[in-house]
Amino acid sequence: LELILIRHGETAWNAEKIFRGRTEIPLDETGKRQAALLADYLKDEKLEAIYTSPLERARETAARIADLQKLEAIPVNNLTDMDYGHWQGKKIIEVEEAYPELFNDWMDTPEQIAIPGGESLAQVTGRVVPILEDLGARHAEGKVAVVTHRVLVKLIICWLLEVPNNKFWNFQVDTGSQTRFRIQGTRTVLVTANDISCLRQLKENREDF
Repeated sequence: LELILIRHGETAWNAEKIFRGRTEIPLDETGKRQAALLADYLKDEKLEAIYTSPLERARETAARIADLQKLEAIPVNNLTDMDYGHWQGKKIIEVEEAYPELFNDWMDTPEQIAIPGGESLAQVTGRVVPILEDLGARHAEGKVAVVTHRVLVKLIICWLLEVPNNKFWNFQVDTGSQTRFRIQGTRTVLVTANDISCLRQLKENREDF
């Protein structure tokens, strides 16, 4: 099985450094181009299935890929973004000012905090692991794409590589990026990480937000 983890394309809130969470935000023009370039890049690879977060920005990205694959992208509720609680809809600078100690902990020890009114990383991992286990049982071979969000891609990487969530910030996940794993029996191999080679003609988002 080759698992292709795809982060959705860019939105205005990515560009403006606003915490998105469960808010419905469409792709911006750059995000639409990212989705189109991803779809074109993947069109000659036969995907067995495409699973997606139900949020609009992920569904838009998945739909572009699915269209060229002649597939229907399957929405999965637990692939939705992290619940950022009271931080949702706020710019990063506003969160830094309103929650200085907690924000520092988020940057230094993210595995140890729960965002007020939202989720912890452990809670997100807890809801996504059963999906991965079910996906592995459904697809023993072939290529499967999962279109989701920055936090989920990072946590899936941690889980598949059997590293703790305190390594969360060790992995960069840009909008429109692909991260690929090859899974054979009990062996999981990271093939590519944060691949944005097909997006070279666009301005790159290198700030992992």
